Amino acid sequence: MLRFNRVVVDKQDFRLSIDRLNIEKVLKCYVIGPSGSGKSTFLRLVAGLDSPSSGEFYVNGEAGFGSVGMGLLQQDLGLWPHLTCLQHIQLVRRKGTATMSDIDYLDQCELKNMEQTKPSNMSGGQQQRLAVARALAASRDLLLLDEPFCQLDKVTSQKIERIVDSYIHANNIMTIEVTHDVDNLSDNDFVVVIEDGNIKCDGNWLDVKQSRRSPWVSAVMNLYK
Repeated sequence: MLRFNRVVVDKQDFRLSIDRLNIEKVLKCYVIGPSGSGKSTFLRLVAGLDSPSSGEFYVNGEAGFGSVGMGLLQQDLGLWPHLTCLQHIQLVRRKGTATMSDIDYLDQCELKNMEQTKPSNMSGGQQQRLAVARALAASRDLLLLDEPFCQLDKVTSQKIERIVDSYIHANNIMTIEVTHDVDNLSDNDFVVVIEDGNIKCDGNWLDVKQSRRSPWVSAVMNLYK
């Protein structure tokens, strides 16, 4: 469970304000909104990469981040160039889950027989899959995804997405995913809408669409009429 109370994140030219927000009793939460609205900043806050200027933030009832085992996949991937694929997994699993072997994480993301390969010798799609495998290996309680499949072709993207969904359901891992693909949302999906650095609304997708509280969501839905 995540709980925010009057949280403010101040950056050089941007402010993210979260008056009150509770994310609980959902396995997956989608963060949506226009480009530059603060979605990635929100994810960085949860990951502990950005610190709040004020307010209170709780993860599983603990202030801050406590002992939460967290996996993170950022847009820039953040791979370690000096480490092999296998070392990427081994390093994060010390603090994460142990439900599968190190090699299993690579194999399920279509990186079979690449254990000793370093990122510089991998294609962009392979690097993306390595970042996904590392994020899964690190996630014991919480998985954070910032547009995780944007560099993959459609077939591979759908395959890896099924792997991620299967993994989080099997291990009961809460997942927060930043996405622009609102056309793939189901009416019962839990969403948080961010516009201009503010949480406009949250709830299941059907209620959010019908509430008309978000000008961006209204504009998006008008495109489908």
